[in-house]
Amino acid sequence: MSACLQIIKRMSSPISLLTLCLIGLSIYLLWMDVGLYLELQKLPVRVAPTPPHTNLTQDTYVFSPFKPVTVKLLMLPSTIQFVDEPFGYFTVSHTDVSRYLSPNMVSLIGVLIALFSAKFFMSDS
Repeated sequence: MSACLQIIKRMSSPISLLTLCLIGLSIYLLWMDVGLYLELQKLPVRVAPTPPHTNLTQDTYVFSPFKPVTVKLLMLPSTIQFVDEPFGYFTVSHTDVSRYLSPNMVSLIGVLIALFSAKFFMSDS
């Protein structure tokens, strides 16, 4: 009898934290896709290009995952557009990590990690 109760308890286990995080991420990505769709619907119809004019006033930059709307932005996967880019912008703008790590340094760190991984993968033990 106690074995049956243990099996029932295992089958009706609570939802894990990982499942809740994945459900929350899915809802966030769907919400952001709807926001991108609504932002695209607000865009005016394109007309013939005009000659560029110089704008001497500089506005302060505010990050938006929806602007400027480009073909590259539309082709990006949702996780990169709505998770990686905002997280990267927040990290760089609030921690000044760009002072110490250049893009080439990040690439070098990736190569070193790959070399260590290959060494451990090829070892016999």
